[in-house]
This record gives sequence, C-alpha cells and structure tokens, in this order.
Amino acid sequence: MKNDSNIYPDESEFNIDHFVLMSNDNGERWGILTITNQSSGRRELQAKHIMALFADGSRYSPVNFKQQFNGNETQSITLNFGETSFRSYPFTREINN
Repeated sequence: MKNDSNIYPDESEFNIDHFVLMSNDNGERWGILTITNQSSGRRELQAKHIMALFADGSRYSPVNFKQQFNGNETQSITLNFGETSFRSYPFTREINN
C-alpha cells in the first residue's frame, strides 16, 4: 500500500519474527508479536519502533508500550493498537524497519 504521508516506525535493532493480528466487534485492535532483539546488548523496545498498516491506509504504533529485552532475547508480546470501526478498517499487516 502506498505511503503518501511517508510515515514509518523508528529504526531499531529488533526484528518481528511472527505476528497475529486481531480486531473485535467493539473496534479494538490487538497484535500478538514474537520479537527478537538482534543486538548483543540490552535494549528497550518502544511503541515508536513498531507500526501497523490498516485497510484504509492509515498507520499506527501501539498504545503506551515499552519492553526491555536482553541481548539476542526473543519475546512474545501482546500490543494494543487502539480502536476503530471493526467493519471499516481491519488490520492488513505489521510494519517493522
């Protein structure tokens, strides 16, 4: 999907290994992500490092999120991407630099 507004997540040393995206009838949008810190040192993953692309072309980072990772550590985390009209704008995919 074209990114006319040139909106991207901040660069980081994290990699999204796997993800499952979910929405419900109340409009809540969630993602379960398996993420690896590719650095050998301790790093903090923040909301600004992850962005989701929605069916209407909008891009959002998760709500109020920070998580510590040890060097080369992999974690599975659940992230809240806010709310919208479920039938109008479901997830299309996860974005990570």
